[in-house]
Amino acid sequence: MRVKRYNMRNKLIKCIVFVLLLAATGKTYAQNNPYVDDRIVHYGFSLGVEALSYDFRGDPSTLAFAANVGGIIDLRLAKYLNLRFLPSISFGTPRDYYGKPVHSIPFLVPVYLKWTALREGNIRPYVTVGGGMQIEFFQNKEQYRNDLIDAFVGGGFGCDIYFRWFKLCPEIRYQIGLIGGIKEKDAIVTNGDQVLQQRLSLVFNFE
Repeated sequence: MRVKRYNMRNKLIKCIVFVLLLAATGKTYAQNNPYVDDRIVHYGFSLGVEALSYDFRGDPSTLAFAANVGGIIDLRLAKYLNLRFLPSISFGTPRDYYGKPVHSIPFLVPVYLKWTALREGNIRPYVTVGGGMQIEFFQNKEQYRNDLIDAFVGGGFGCDIYFRWFKLCPEIRYQIGLIGGIKEKDAIVTNGDQVLQQRLSLVFNFE
């Protein structure tokens, strides 16, 4: 009985060592889509969820959650560097400084640089940094004078996961507005009042 247990334990140890060595070597024959990153231009779409808020005069508003959907246009600049155009639209209802719901549809037009690491098997981590413009179309026109146009900067990190026919890229992304300024019918809140919009997103990119 002891001999059988000893043999089984040795076999288990050998199997674990073999799997670890196989994972560490990252053989190319186990890679899905080995040439997918060699394309000059490729396209995709994204789905995600996000937490967003407006900061008025240093007092953050009630945290709101939203969903977003967007497109992906990716341009390969170098082996480990890509330029990405990521237009998206969000659906959520945050509250402003006065506690009023902000019924709006934000349309984001960001441009990001993506730096990738070496690919190990079917995994490839990356970081992003960039910025863009946001146009926020308010639905309650009787409350707000104009639609909001804001600039923002942001960054994030994620991981390319390679499947046979596509890449799945889960990514965490943070964005903060630079201009601000929500104009109401009875008051004007300027960027001098430190109106900032912040957005933390979990995005799933399909490419």
